[in-house]
Parts: sequence; structure tokens; C-alpha cells
Amino acid sequence: MEPHQIKSFTKQYLSAYNCEICTEASAALTTRLSVEVDKELMNRPFYWMYVDKMGLSPQPATLTFSFDGSIPEGHVRAEYLFYGSPRFSKMLSAAQQPHPFVRLYEDTKVGENHIHSPSHSLPYLPYLGINYKVSYVCDQKKEELYTLGVNLHSGQLESEFYARIKDRKWSGKLPPYRHTITPQLTLLQGVGLLEQYIETHIQEQQHPWASEAQNWLEQELLQLERYYEGVSEDNEKHAEKSQRVRDAFRQYHPRIEVSIVNAGLFYLEIDQ
Repeated sequence: MEPHQIKSFTKQYLSAYNCEICTEASAALTTRLSVEVDKELMNRPFYWMYVDKMGLSPQPATLTFSFDGSIPEGHVRAEYLFYGSPRFSKMLSAAQQPHPFVRLYEDTKVGENHIHSPSHSLPYLPYLGINYKVSYVCDQKKEELYTLGVNLHSGQLESEFYARIKDRKWSGKLPPYRHTITPQLTLLQGVGLLEQYIETHIQEQQHPWASEAQNWLEQELLQLERYYEGVSEDNEKHAEKSQRVRDAFRQYHPRIEVSIVNAGLFYLEIDQ
């Protein structure tokens, strides 16, 4: 994952778990964690045990993250957040486990001139948003994050769905004087459209790395055949050969893996 993808996911994660973004720069941000995220990321169970037992006011940690390894101006230190770093790995794990699917409504105030009655409620459009992780795997590994969305009423796809929703306010409950438009697509149909988009995107890319990995695999298998030439199935080295062949496939065989990081049903106000 590239630094901008790491930052995008981090902001999304912090926002979803009600953390406060105190300051933000192009390659860094400072956040005050929510209690839930502090307990998940900071690994200080004795502190929270003490707070809960004594009935004290909780003081979640404030962290500064750097996405390029530099220390932002005005800070003494910053934690370098990159794919594979312990803190980012915890974020990925936490995002998948407790709340893999959310349902949120855009939280906007109804205008003063609007008639405040159920018969004059304003509509929301339903969107399915899914964050996909695409992994290109051989003896090395590259990962990309895609934030996709589909309008379940019109079927229109959005390839940068997070950019559309990141600056909006959200509520877990349907606000007053609002109603949702009945979707024309089911969730299963929406998932199908997004998966078709991902599949098409992958097919349209060039994959020289896969050809190189396949060549390495063939060379490795050829060397194994030469080394174990003449070994029969009843020979004690046959099991060793079979294991080394499996290891070669596991290490060099090129493959593309697609997984869902998290997803949600988002109800957005119709753009005027």
C-alpha cells in the first residue's frame, strides 16, 4: 500500500471509531483516540482496569502519525505508520473484527423553511460502500486498497467512494423528518456490480510480475526434478521432494487475492 492509501485508511478508521483529528498535514496527522480505540491499539489493560475500578474520567492517548517517516513541524516525535507496522496491522485487524458492517445516515439539519411533519420528510439515497484489499502475491507481496460504492437506487458506481463521504457527518439512527428511498438493487446485486468492477480492473492491468514469478517457479521445479532424478514413490526421499515442490508453489506461484476489509450501507442526502 502506498503512503496516501495508508493515510486514507487511517483517517477512515479513526472517523469510524469516533476519534478526533486534532491536526492534519499532507503526510501526517495528530489524533485523540476514543476510549474504544485506545483499548484496542495502546495495549494498556492495567490503566483501563484502574480507571474502571476507581470510576475515574478516562484520558485516551493522543498520537501523531507520520506516513513518510518524517517528524512533522511542531512535534518532537511521530509514529511512522506503514503497511506491516504493528500499529497499522492492529488497525486492519480491528476494522475487520468488531464492526465489519455499518449502517449510517447522513446527519444534516432540515432547513428552517421546511415543513416539519412526517408527510413532508426528505429522502435519502441508499449506497453500498465496500473497502476491498487487492493483494498481488508471489515471493513478494503488493497490496492496494479500493474504496468503492454503488448507488442501490440507480446502480451508478463510484471508484472513490470514501472521497464522497469522508467530510460528511453521520448518525447511527434515521434523523427526524427523513425517509429512505426504496433501493432498486439488492445488497447481493450491489456486491456483484462492485466485484465485477474489481475483476475488470485487474484484467485490464499489465502483470509482468506474474510472468516473472511463473518463470522462477518453473526454474525451481526443474532444479528439483534434476536433484531428485530417479527418486521413486517408495523412496524415503519422495516425501521430501513433495514437500519442496509444495514450498516452491507456495513461494513463487503468482496469484491475486481479493478480500473485503469492511463495508457499510450509507444513506446520503440527495445532492441538489
